[in-house]
This record gives sequence, C-alpha cells and structure tokens, in this order.
Amino acid sequence: MATPPRERSAQLEAALDAALAASDAAALQQVATTLVDAALALSTSVPLLSKLVQAVPTLPEPVAIAVSEHILSAVGARVPSFEAEVTSLREKLATLYESQEEWTQAAQTLRGIPFDGSHTLSHAFKLRVQVKIARLYLEDDKTVEAEMFLNRAAPLLHEADDQAVALQYRVAFARILDAKRRFSEAAMQYYSLSQLPPGTTAEVTTDQTTEALGFAVRCAVLAPAGPQRSRILSMLWKDERTRELDSWAMLEAMHCQRLLPPSLVAAFSEALAPHQCATLAGGETVLARAVVEHNLAAAAALYVNIGFAELGELLGVSAGRAEETAAKMIQEGRMRGVMDQVDGVLEFDTGADAKEEVLQWDVQIAGVCAELDACCEAILTRHPELAQAVGAGGGGRPA
Repeated sequence: MATPPRERSAQLEAALDAALAASDAAALQQVATTLVDAALALSTSVPLLSKLVQAVPTLPEPVAIAVSEHILSAVGARVPSFEAEVTSLREKLATLYESQEEWTQAAQTLRGIPFDGSHTLSHAFKLRVQVKIARLYLEDDKTVEAEMFLNRAAPLLHEADDQAVALQYRVAFARILDAKRRFSEAAMQYYSLSQLPPGTTAEVTTDQTTEALGFAVRCAVLAPAGPQRSRILSMLWKDERTRELDSWAMLEAMHCQRLLPPSLVAAFSEALAPHQCATLAGGETVLARAVVEHNLAAAAALYVNIGFAELGELLGVSAGRAEETAAKMIQEGRMRGVMDQVDGVLEFDTGADAKEEVLQWDVQIAGVCAELDACCEAILTRHPELAQAVGAGGGGRPA
C-alpha cells in the first residue's frame, strides 16, 4: 500500500532535518536522490529540495561541496523541473569553489545556470552572473572564455541599472584588452577607471584608482611606438598622480623621447604581470620589442640619417633586426622615414615643420659662416703678414 503524499513528505522532511543536523554527507545525498526522482510529486520534491539548497551554506565546506555536486548530477536532465533550485545551488557552489581559488571550476559551475529556461531571470541577474563568469575566467588567464561572457553581458548594461556591476564590467574589459596585448586601448580604459572619484561605488577607493593608473602607465609603455602612444604618454605624464608611481622614471623617459638605458628597463620589468613578460614569435619579450621601437623613434630626434649597423648598435640588436623594425614602423605609419637598402641607411623624415626648422638653421649657419669669412678676409687684407704666417704654418685656407 502506497504511503499517502502528505505522510511521505513528512518522512522525507524528517530525514532531511536529521541529515542536516548531523552534517551527514551520505545521508544528504541519499535524500537528494529521492527528492529529484521522477516518481516523487513535484509538490513534495520542490519545497524540500529548496530547503536543502538553502541550507548548503550552513554545512561544513567539504560536505557542502560534495552534496551540491551530487544534487546537480542527480538532477541531470530534469533541470526544467528544478530551475530555481539549480540556479540558486550553482551560485552557492560557485562561491565555495571561489573561496578555494578554483576559479575555472567556479566559472564552469555558473555557466550551467539555465539562463534561457522557463524560469524568468532578470536582466540585472544575467548581467551580474555573466560579468562574474568573465572575471573568474580572467583569474586563470582564460581570456577567450572571459571575452565570450563579457560580450554576452554587454547588451544588458543599458537594461540593468547596476553601477557596481557596470564598474566590474569595465575592469574586466580593460583586463581583457591588456591580456590580448591591445595595450593602447587597455591604457585608455585603465586611465578612465583611475579617474573615477573614490566612493563612486563601494569598490572604488583611492588605492584602487592609483592601481588602475599604474596599470595604465605599464600598458602605455608596452604599446607600439607611434603617434597614438605618444598622445597617451603625454596625457599620463601631465597627470600629477603619476609622479608618485614607481613607473614614473620610465614614463618620463619615454615621454621626453630619451633613449632607455638597460637599468631603467630592468627596474620597470619587475612590476609587469606574467602575460606582459610573454615571449613573442620572434623570440623577444613584449617589453623588449617596446623598448627597441621606442629607442628607434627616439633616434629620429637625434639623427637625420643613420646606417643600419650603427642603428643596431644603438638599439642593442643586430643590423638586420634594426632594419626590420624600421621597415615595419614606417609601413604601419608609426614612423616617417625612407630606407636606402643599397647604402644601408635610414633617412628620418621628421615632417614639414621640422624640415623648415632645419632649413632655417642651415640659412643661419651659412650667414654666420659668410660673416666670419668676410672678417677673415678683412683682417688678412689689413695684416698681410698674418696671411704669410698662416701659409707658412700649413694652415692656409683652401682655394
């Protein structure tokens, strides 16, 4: 004879209460298996499963994780019958994984939430969870997965008015640009974050805006040399706050177009994140490439032209590497110049204004030389004995 539904519900609740009181993982798993069985009426199983899910945070962490994993496995294909419970449980389990720094496991758990199920989830909830998934993936440097969920969250930003989550989105977006080595864009995003007034949200403090400013400087330094980076460096250099950063010396040297000494580069490299120290296809690091490009651009302020061998020595690379870097920067419009590969010379083109300035200098120098020459002629005309003395000493003027 079948047990009446009300009595069966009371029996299961009593078993659940006893298992919870004892924090008995095996007993809780057994109750959970019974609750999600298709033979049990949903009017009985749903309230009791909800009670079990709500109690998960009160259990010892190992028990909570074991029971949560078991419930999700036992539910299986019956998720549509328990959407609210599964959603709540996945959030709680992800929090447990996060406390153990199991970032990817936490993200994968949240991914399983039935976002498109029959149980309606608010835009605010979807935005918050998808941004969190992206942030969790970023903790394990999984940029591709993080970007995918950030892109899913983007359309919800204007539909969910949550300033704190919107800020988290912006931070994650900056980190993704940084990880993808889109350093110019990342620098601008970080700088924008550094300008937020402390107290904008609970997460915005003076320390965090200073940290964002430091990230902006690092990304600007690592960005490809050229007009865009020069503008970013100028903007950062003008910000009085950057003078308090450890990276100030590097920022000032780059902004002022100085050649970077190895000691300064080595000191700067100590603050870089692992992905910013990655080795590129050519065998050089991101920083090494940035330094070579910067020093090449700085050389344009010191030389009108220079041989590739001499340029390579100046940059600390081979002549071939110097020529290759110059060709790439000219081709990409990041430096103006002409390469004479026959003579192995790079002619810097500093622009029309600079050319005009050089011409003016040439005219002024020529004028001074002409005046000096006229003075010499007048002196020698008045004192012919000096001309004889100069001629006798082998220091006569050429014809």
